[in-house]
Amino acid sequence: MTTEISDWYDLDSIRDDLSGDYVLVNDLDEDTDGYSEVSGLEWEPLGGPDDPFTGDFEGQGHAIEGMTVSGDYDAAGLFSVLAGAEITGLVLKDVDVEAEGTAGALAGGGTAAIQAVHVTGSVESTDGTAGGIIGKLTNHEEV
Repeated sequence: MTTEISDWYDLDSIRDDLSGDYVLVNDLDEDTDGYSEVSGLEWEPLGGPDDPFTGDFEGQGHAIEGMTVSGDYDAAGLFSVLAGAEITGLVLKDVDVEAEGTAGALAGGGTAAIQAVHVTGSVESTDGTAGGIIGKLTNHEEV
């Protein structure tokens, strides 16, 4: 079953099922429900190095706008780490990601099939690798 993501609360709930299938049904920005509570000051990456995202995320061309990640994360982005995930049709707009380890707007690192993902904003790592979409992609299927 595919879970629809329509606000920041839905997006944040992905951390409760990192192997699920998700579809973004509209843009998420500062005017979308849950922004202040869930992402306003700082987004906490979904999953972690020991608990990566393994599911599918279909953006349908919709944008996640204004996401800020800042901290001493080993891997940082919308997701911390991807493992065999499939991410398609997503726009990450005006993001600001700063981390100690690997950093990317979509994810800090991992393995994934990534198609039609577009990023604007800033990504920086103080002690690791950084990339616009993903900080360090290993054994990728397709980008």
